[in-house]
Amino acid sequence: MNTILEYLTDLEKNNNREWYHANKERLHQANTEFEHLLGELIAAIGDFDSSVIHNNPKDITTQRNTMQSLNIGHKKRGQGQIESVSCN
Repeated sequence: MNTILEYLTDLEKNNNREWYHANKERLHQANTEFEHLLGELIAAIGDFDSSVIHNNPKDITTQRNTMQSLNIGHKKRGQGQIESVSCN
């Protein structure tokens, strides 16, 4: 978990293209750690809700897949502002 938090903390301080490209390996490490954490959560939740067991952490870590999995929708308003976000 430390890898994830350290990467996100540094990203918050250095949110620019050059830093991102220089730290791609750290991103990969943080993603790998996050996928492992998701796998543990899926297994733990699966103990009382078998409907989550089919999920593969790699398949649900992209924004697009996560939004589809959670059935999240949004509507744009004006200059790219989000009007609403809902979880069903």
